[in-house]
Amino acid sequence: MTQLKISPQRPAPLRQVLAFTAQANAQAALYGEAEKDRLAFWDKQAEALIWEKKWDKTLEWESPYAKWFVGGKLNATVSALDRHIAEGNGKSHRFSL
Repeated sequence: MTQLKISPQRPAPLRQVLAFTAQANAQAALYGEAEKDRLAFWDKQAEALIWEKKWDKTLEWESPYAKWFVGGKLNATVSALDRHIAEGNGKSHRFSL
């Protein structure tokens, strides 16, 4: 992967994009892991969530339809909010609508 240098001579929007890219969670190694075994990669990513029931099959592909994490049951609220509160971060996260 080519590294681009952030310099003052680059236009401001491009500097912002490059700065964001540099701090992103998805670094080059992550892409390599996904290319090596895409289903194992997505299994690992899904393990970071809290599942009520783990999936039986990672991907069921019948073109043009794809079903991911077949048989699994996920409660998005638990993974997105409740687990942070349970970890003691309830007071540090603020959401406003």
